Amino acid sequence: VEANEKLGFKPDLREYGTGAQILRDLGLVELRLMTNNPRKIVGLEGYGLQVVERVPLTTPSHSHNARYLKAKKEKLGHLLAGCRLVIDAVLGTGHARPLAGVVRDVLLLLEARRSQDRRPLLLALDLPSGLDADTGQSRGAAVRATRTVTLGFAKVGLVTWPGCEVAGEVSVVDIGIAPEVLKKIGCKTWENRPAIWADVYPWPKPEGHKYSRGHAVV
Repeated sequence: VEANEKLGFKPDLREYGTGAQILRDLGLVELRLMTNNPRKIVGLEGYGLQVVERVPLTTPSHSHNARYLKAKKEKLGHLLAGCRLVIDAVLGTGHARPLAGVVRDVLLLLEARRSQDRRPLLLALDLPSGLDADTGQSRGAAVRATRTVTLGFAKVGLVTWPGCEVAGEVSVVDIGIAPEVLKKIGCKTWENRPAIWADVYPWPKPEGHKYSRGHAVV
């Protein structure tokens, strides 16, 4: 990577045009691509080819290739087997369109792998990419997070179905938004929890009986 950059080239210098034209001339427009590099998917799809499946290349890590694999993963974004944690910070609450292209492909691949053994663990920032923050519905694809750390306030889509199943365990992190801001916005949606109604709930008294505890229609 550093050698390419010092020579004035891009870190991952590849050209897909010639190969893509050959494939199209042969009538091949849908591919199963053996690669760990998501940039190859983007490069080929830029020439009108569709990667319908990415077949991962599994390379065991050992003392002779550990640094090489680490560089592939950290500097070039390769999707390598064996990682223990994935941080999903791709899309946030402002994304309103269905997922498409390489982002959707990568999320679907990750979800397919996690559906087998729940690994790697996935931490979503603010909300899982592809999840609608208002409705909890998936926008074409959404990876089930192990845990979601959401910023400022909980989103409706994280605590209502089906979003609550996608978000996993949800933690709200204070980012310094003043209470006056919430009042100015005029929020009318609140998560049902004891802190809201505990003070007005008619708790049973020791001397109470069935006629003093109210009525319920079933």
